[in-house]
Formats: sequence, structure tokens, C-alpha cells
Amino acid sequence: MQGFLPGMEVQLMDIIIQNNDAICYLSETVHFQIDAEDVGVLKNHNWRIDKHGYVRSGHSNLLHRMLLNPCQGMVIDHINGNPSDCRKANLRISSQKQNSYNTRLSKNNRTGYKGVSWDKCRKKYAACICINGKTKHLGRYATKEEAADAYDRAASFYFGEFAFLNRDIRKGDSK
Repeated sequence: MQGFLPGMEVQLMDIIIQNNDAICYLSETVHFQIDAEDVGVLKNHNWRIDKHGYVRSGHSNLLHRMLLNPCQGMVIDHINGNPSDCRKANLRISSQKQNSYNTRLSKNNRTGYKGVSWDKCRKKYAACICINGKTKHLGRYATKEEAADAYDRAASFYFGEFAFLNRDIRKGDSK
């Protein structure tokens, strides 16, 4: 499929079924995942992956919304943070606020942990979390790992199942 550009709508090259998952190839290197039972949804559409990594057909047809069909005002959260993984086990209907709890590390992050920064004046790592638009300071710690653990405890308490935790970053899931 020479000449493929990200964002360009194309017909599927190939669909490989493995157990209950379907890997759908748009080119040799560009693909997305869905459940094998949902392959029929792909018919009559040309698919692309947009600049943010979401699978779509046309201007407004997002695959994950087609699969779960949420009520107006609700969004679909990709649990693992990968917008091209549209398997139902990776999708959940949420409010925009709940979806924001699952954000990954900022590109400007210097510590490698969510909610952790270096306090130059005190020469310690500071932990904080944003709750309803207000920053809650969680303390200062000798190591960034201790500060990350403090953030994780607070995020688990305030955000529940929607929290993206630093322990996930330690496992290598920082996207």
C-alpha cells in the first residue's frame, strides 16, 4: 500500500483473527484492534487513524463510539490509553471528568511520575493532585518514588477505577 499517509482513509488490507481479537491492517505497519465479533461493523466504511491515534471513518464516525453507542454527553475511555485499541475490554463509557482521571504523563514531565515535581527550595519531591479544579498538596518526600506512592494513594481514593497510577508507569504503561 504505497503512498499511505496517516489520516488518509483506506480500505482494510487484512484482518487477522487471534482468539477473540481482530487485528485490522490499514497498511503493513498501521493497524488497530477490535473484538472478532465486531468485524461486521467495519463493512461499508473506509477507515483511517487520525493524528491523535483514533480510528475513524469520515469526519465524525469514531469506531469506539460506534461500538459502544454512548448517550449524548458521555465519552468513551480507552482504559489502556491506546486509542487504536477498540476491544470492548479496553473501552468504558464515562463522563468527561472521569475520562480526564485516566490521562497519562504530560510531555513536560521531568520526574517520570504523575503528580510529582521537584521542589527546588526544599530540595525534595512534592506530590500533588488536582481535585475539581483545585490543587491538593500531598506532601514532600525524599525520593520521587515516595511522592509517586502518595499520588497513587490519593488518586485511588479520589478517582477509583479511572485513576492512572504511577505503579502502571513502573510496569511500562506510560502512554
